[in-house]
Amino acid sequence: MLAVLVLLMAQLVSSAPDSPPSAVESTEPSVQWCDFKSYCPDCSTCCKNKAGVWTCCGQCCKDGKHCCESGYECDGSVSCRKGPLNIPAGLKNEPLTL
Repeated sequence: MLAVLVLLMAQLVSSAPDSPPSAVESTEPSVQWCDFKSYCPDCSTCCKNKAGVWTCCGQCCKDGKHCCESGYECDGSVSCRKGPLNIPAGLKNEPLTL
């Protein structure tokens, strides 16, 4: 009797349709999830601004408004530094939501 149940269960499992991807799975290779519904695209980092709202940046600046491209660091003002290079900091982008 037990063997019959095991065979029936195996048949049911093998014939079950594939389940849809969950909310945290992504077809994007490098998506970063900020929370259960907001995410940042490839090569971005999730940052919370001073109001507690998620934003997307390469590198988040401490002022909560600006960000630098990946590989650059905020220098404390509104510019980004990478070795001898200095470029202006940009404003943060809104994250994508489901």
